[in-house]
Amino acid sequence: MKKYLFLVFISSLSTKEYAQVIEITCYDSQTYTKGGWIIDPNKILTAPDHKTDVTPADCYYTLDLDEMTSTFFSRTRGNISSTIPIKKVIRRGSVFELDLIDHGTSNPENTYPVKMFIDIDKKTFEQLSYDSYSNQTLFYPTGKITMIVNHNL
Repeated sequence: MKKYLFLVFISSLSTKEYAQVIEITCYDSQTYTKGGWIIDPNKILTAPDHKTDVTPADCYYTLDLDEMTSTFFSRTRGNISSTIPIKKVIRRGSVFELDLIDHGTSNPENTYPVKMFIDIDKKTFEQLSYDSYSNQTLFYPTGKITMIVNHNL
Protein backbone atom coordinates (compact mmCIF):
# COMPACT_ATOMS: atom_id res chain seq x y z
CA MET A 1 0.00 0.00 0.00
CA LYS A 2 2.86 2.40 0.80
CA LYS A 3 4.39 1.72 -2.64
CA TYR A 4 1.07 2.54 -4.31
CA LEU A 5 0.69 5.85 -2.42
CA PHE A 6 4.27 6.78 -3.23
CA LEU A 7 3.68 6.14 -6.96
CA VAL A 8 0.48 8.22 -6.91
CA PHE A 9 2.39 11.05 -5.18
CA ILE A 10 5.25 10.94 -7.72
CA SER A 11 2.88 10.88 -10.71
CA SER A 12 0.95 13.88 -9.36
CA LEU A 13 4.19 15.88 -9.15
CA SER A 14 5.06 15.20 -12.77
CA THR A 15 1.54 16.16 -13.89
CA LYS A 16 1.75 19.44 -12.00
CA GLU A 17 5.02 20.36 -13.69
CA TYR A 18 3.71 20.08 -17.24
CA ALA A 19 -0.05 20.72 -17.00
CA GLN A 20 -0.04 24.49 -16.78
CA VAL A 21 -1.77 27.56 -18.08
CA ILE A 22 0.13 30.84 -18.17
CA GLU A 23 -1.96 34.01 -18.54
CA ILE A 24 -0.19 37.23 -19.52
CA THR A 25 -1.62 40.72 -19.82
CA CYS A 26 0.52 43.28 -21.66
CA TYR A 27 0.04 46.97 -20.92
CA ASP A 28 2.60 48.42 -23.32
CA SER A 29 4.49 47.37 -26.41
CA GLN A 30 7.72 48.10 -28.23
CA THR A 31 9.10 46.54 -31.41
CA TYR A 32 12.72 46.03 -32.41
CA THR A 33 13.50 44.87 -35.95
CA LYS A 34 16.64 43.48 -37.55
CA GLY A 35 17.32 42.03 -40.98
CA GLY A 36 17.51 38.23 -41.26
CA TRP A 37 16.28 35.45 -38.95
CA ILE A 38 17.90 36.24 -35.59
CA ILE A 39 17.12 33.83 -32.73
CA ASP A 40 19.16 35.59 -30.02
CA PRO A 41 17.15 38.55 -28.63
CA ASN A 42 20.34 40.20 -27.30
CA LYS A 43 21.67 40.61 -30.86
CA ILE A 44 18.54 42.55 -31.75
CA LEU A 45 18.45 44.63 -28.54
CA THR A 46 22.09 45.72 -28.87
CA ALA A 47 22.00 46.59 -32.59
CA PRO A 48 18.46 46.91 -33.97
CA ASP A 49 17.88 48.19 -37.50
CA HIS A 50 14.77 49.95 -36.20
CA LYS A 51 13.09 50.46 -32.82
CA THR A 52 9.64 51.89 -32.09
CA ASP A 53 8.68 53.99 -29.11
CA VAL A 54 6.88 52.31 -26.21
CA THR A 55 3.13 52.55 -26.83
CA PRO A 56 0.14 51.58 -24.66
CA ALA A 57 -1.29 48.11 -25.31
CA ASP A 58 -4.18 46.05 -24.07
CA CYS A 59 -3.29 42.47 -25.06
CA TYR A 60 -3.91 39.11 -23.45
CA TYR A 61 -2.15 35.79 -23.96
CA THR A 62 -3.33 32.44 -22.64
CA LEU A 63 -0.64 29.81 -23.05
CA ASP A 64 -2.11 26.38 -22.34
CA LEU A 65 0.84 24.02 -22.02
CA ASP A 66 -1.47 21.05 -21.46
CA GLU A 67 -3.52 21.60 -24.64
CA MET A 68 -0.49 23.12 -26.47
CA THR A 69 -2.33 26.25 -27.61
CA SER A 70 -1.62 29.97 -27.53
CA THR A 71 -4.61 32.32 -27.52
CA PHE A 72 -4.11 36.03 -28.19
CA PHE A 73 -6.64 38.84 -27.79
CA SER A 74 -6.03 42.57 -28.32
CA ARG A 75 -8.37 45.47 -27.74
CA THR A 76 -5.80 47.99 -29.03
CA ARG A 77 -5.62 46.17 -32.38
CA GLY A 78 -9.38 46.26 -32.98
CA ASN A 79 -10.52 43.34 -30.79
CA ILE A 80 -8.62 40.75 -32.82
CA SER A 81 -8.10 37.28 -31.45
CA SER A 82 -6.51 34.05 -32.57
CA THR A 83 -5.60 30.64 -31.23
CA ILE A 84 -2.63 28.83 -32.72
CA PRO A 85 -0.92 25.57 -31.77
CA ILE A 86 2.27 25.50 -29.75
CA LYS A 87 4.67 23.25 -31.66
CA LYS A 88 7.33 22.75 -28.99
CA VAL A 89 8.00 23.63 -25.34
CA ILE A 90 11.44 23.61 -23.77
CA ARG A 91 11.63 24.20 -20.03
CA ARG A 92 14.79 25.25 -18.25
CA GLY A 93 13.87 25.80 -14.59
CA SER A 94 11.45 28.72 -14.49
CA VAL A 95 12.04 29.65 -18.15
CA PHE A 96 9.82 28.31 -20.92
CA GLU A 97 10.76 28.59 -24.61
CA LEU A 98 7.80 28.03 -26.93
CA ASP A 99 7.91 27.51 -30.70
CA LEU A 100 4.80 28.42 -32.72
CA ILE A 101 3.81 29.09 -36.31
CA ASP A 102 1.58 32.14 -36.79
CA HIS A 103 -0.27 33.21 -39.94
CA GLY A 104 -0.28 36.57 -41.67
CA THR A 105 -3.18 38.91 -41.03
CA SER A 106 -3.21 40.38 -44.54
CA ASN A 107 -2.52 37.00 -46.19
CA PRO A 108 -3.37 33.94 -44.05
CA GLU A 109 -1.29 31.74 -46.36
CA ASN A 110 1.90 33.44 -45.10
CA THR A 111 3.36 31.75 -42.04
CA TYR A 112 5.74 33.19 -39.46
CA PRO A 113 7.88 31.22 -37.02
CA VAL A 114 7.46 32.62 -33.52
CA LYS A 115 9.51 32.04 -30.37
CA MET A 116 8.22 33.04 -26.96
CA PHE A 117 10.43 33.25 -23.88
CA ILE A 118 8.57 33.24 -20.54
CA ASP A 119 10.26 33.36 -17.12
CA ILE A 120 7.58 32.61 -14.53
CA ASP A 121 9.87 33.55 -11.60
CA LYS A 122 11.05 36.89 -13.01
CA LYS A 123 7.65 37.57 -14.68
CA THR A 124 9.15 38.32 -18.08
CA PHE A 125 7.67 37.66 -21.52
CA GLU A 126 9.50 38.19 -24.81
CA GLN A 127 8.61 37.27 -28.40
CA LEU A 128 10.52 36.87 -31.63
CA SER A 129 8.91 36.40 -35.03
CA TYR A 130 10.41 36.15 -38.49
CA ASP A 131 8.80 37.67 -41.57
CA SER A 132 10.29 35.91 -44.62
CA TYR A 133 8.58 38.36 -46.99
CA SER A 134 10.59 41.30 -45.61
CA ASN A 135 13.46 39.10 -44.28
CA GLN A 136 13.20 40.72 -40.85
CA THR A 137 13.03 39.48 -37.29
CA LEU A 138 10.67 41.37 -35.00
CA PHE A 139 11.41 41.31 -31.27
CA TYR A 140 8.98 42.38 -28.57
CA PRO A 141 10.75 42.73 -25.20
CA THR A 142 8.99 42.53 -21.88
CA GLY A 143 7.13 45.71 -21.12
CA LYS A 144 4.70 46.27 -18.27
CA ILE A 145 2.87 42.95 -17.79
CA THR A 146 1.03 40.84 -15.26
CA MET A 147 1.39 37.07 -15.24
CA ILE A 148 -0.67 34.35 -13.61
CA VAL A 149 0.49 30.73 -13.62
CA ASN A 150 -2.24 28.16 -12.99
CA HIS A 151 -1.24 24.59 -12.21
CA ASN A 152 -3.92 22.11 -13.29
CA LEU A 153 -4.16 19.13 -10.97
